[in-house]
Amino acid sequence: PQTVDLEFLFRPIERFFEGAEHVRKRRDEGPQSMDRTLRRAGKWTAFTLVSVLLAHTFVSYFVGWKQLAVWMTGPPADHWGFFVLMAATSGLVLFNFGYFREQMCTIACPYARMQSVLLDPDSLIVSYDPVRGEPRGRRSRAVLKAETHGLLPAAGDCIDCLACVRTCPTGIDIREGLQMECIACTQCIDACDAIMDRIGKPRGLIDYTSENRLSGKPARILRPRTVLYSLLLLISLSAFTTVVLTRQAYDVNVGRVTGEPFTVLPDGRVANRLRLRVRNQTGEAASFLVTAVQPAGSEVRPVGIQPVTLDPGEMTRLEVWVVLPSDHLPGGSAPVELRLAFSDGSTREVAYTLLGPARPLAP
Repeated sequence: PQTVDLEFLFRPIERFFEGAEHVRKRRDEGPQSMDRTLRRAGKWTAFTLVSVLLAHTFVSYFVGWKQLAVWMTGPPADHWGFFVLMAATSGLVLFNFGYFREQMCTIACPYARMQSVLLDPDSLIVSYDPVRGEPRGRRSRAVLKAETHGLLPAAGDCIDCLACVRTCPTGIDIREGLQMECIACTQCIDACDAIMDRIGKPRGLIDYTSENRLSGKPARILRPRTVLYSLLLLISLSAFTTVVLTRQAYDVNVGRVTGEPFTVLPDGRVANRLRLRVRNQTGEAASFLVTAVQPAGSEVRPVGIQPVTLDPGEMTRLEVWVVLPSDHLPGGSAPVELRLAFSDGSTREVAYTLLGPARPLAP
């Protein structure tokens, strides 16, 4: 989303407050004024609000909007860790799109490194046609017209307007050849085609083509590289389809709550506090109850109210105490099997290892 958010969200906001690039540059070169200060203040205020929204959206992928709304509307002291996380994430988003920008693509993003390894001379890339464009040079409309009528020696179609450079989100000059920073957004193609239309030249000076085609060599579509890539893509799609079609209706994960691994109750039994993460992967709402199947004599005490209800696609975390006699923990551990019974009649059994005293407690 780096280029999408930058080009279709943050840059339009910047142009709304401060104008186009050449207007901002001329204003920045002038003396400081109240109008310039107010424009910048408005831009950074809008940037901050959008960054906060993006940060919350990012976190909602992991905790869900329902839990996120609880944190947002509750007292900050009750969820101080969330507010620290949101402040840090919002600050990183603001720094990225307000200042770092294209450097994310040229420095941090691994796409360019992968691209340089995967491409060959027959790969389709954004390319400038030097045969048609050179020698480049700035000319007036009158000179271009004279060249068209043969009154002056014809130069290349590139008039060195730098439109391709100004529109490039990573700031490269595509006329210098394919570069690692190119993200194949094709904005330079659109900018160059618009200039060609204005000066009466055919489009395609910058085009989506291959190095071999530009050099006049025959293009090859079927080659070992494309066969290998197609095979890898087919394997990936097959694996993804298999995972989707065979996934269970409810995803259940069990973990231990941080803190003491177990607690010895006054009656001598041992309690382990576990956290269950349950996701409803169906299209219908469902509820569930948690019970212990093995070992015999174990008991589940939920922290909260059962049954727990899940909306379609919702994920929740539930903490439970699993209590069992200490003599069921030989050597200080024992496997437990928990059963989740859902309202649609299905069940899920998950296994986990409980901990206890290394030696049975004296009666």
